[in-house]
Amino acid sequence: MTQDPSNLHGGRMERPSEHTDGRGGRRGWQSEKLEGELPPSEGAAPVEMDARLSEIPTDIVKKVRQEVKTDVPGLEEAGNFGLENVHGDNDMQLVTETVYPWPSVAYITVERSGGGAVRGTAFYVAPRLLVTAAHCLEDEAGKATKVNVFPGLRADGSTVLPSSSAMAYRTPQGWFNNWGAHLDYGLILVPPAAAHPGAHFTLTVLADQQLWGLPTILGGYPSINNSKRLMAAGGRLGPPTATVLPHVIDSENGQSGGPTFTLSGGVAHAVGIHTTGTVEFNWALRITPTVLAEIKGWATAWGLPF
Repeated sequence: MTQDPSNLHGGRMERPSEHTDGRGGRRGWQSEKLEGELPPSEGAAPVEMDARLSEIPTDIVKKVRQEVKTDVPGLEEAGNFGLENVHGDNDMQLVTETVYPWPSVAYITVERSGGGAVRGTAFYVAPRLLVTAAHCLEDEAGKATKVNVFPGLRADGSTVLPSSSAMAYRTPQGWFNNWGAHLDYGLILVPPAAAHPGAHFTLTVLADQQLWGLPTILGGYPSINNSKRLMAAGGRLGPPTATVLPHVIDSENGQSGGPTFTLSGGVAHAVGIHTTGTVEFNWALRITPTVLAEIKGWATAWGLPF
């Protein structure tokens, strides 16, 4: 069901601006280019790094790291790959897609108005609503014209929940012009037939003192070896900024849009959305009152408050 981007996203067709690191090189997230079925990712896209990140020494972030492999639900086996954003030993693990909360994590492919397609990760926060990173939906290649959603995608191509093409999506006003790290979030609406009847992720706002050192899990679909498998790793968050959560939990391209979450009382609380990996440390967009209010506002506008 290919849709015109003006219908899928409300008609904003601004041209993107270019942001660099001041030395002529780009920094930040990467779009996962999809050519054919599952090719290797390639190419970088720009993003404005939160200015406060430069104030966080890498050694401080690394000091708060703690292995929490046994706290990741549904573990199957350790990954054995040369990941780009691994810090120390590779802690990424294959997980069982049917074990909560993994049925709520989806592999997504996105066709762009400028041609080509990219891949990423999204997660359910309500029966028909999935959160992801804005750069999975829009970047310099254009805006999404079709978003395919595969919840709990398995290696054999089957899914835990019905796959679908999104009916609509939203990103913050200004993302397509600015590419700011604080705007790197979006919401996807799937058809009623693809509704998730079970437990979802809960978007949770926490204070700085609650976030720093919080044991968390990062899950998503890495692009290594053209993988279709859901993988996760655990660790502790570093000192948060106003808009992002730095950490050294292992990740890989393709996991953008996945949840950064903690488990409490049997509930998966998403405190961030994975957006960026670097050789120094990775980070998630922080769920703040502003982010939560906008996501809920989009849902309400679609007649699906949560």
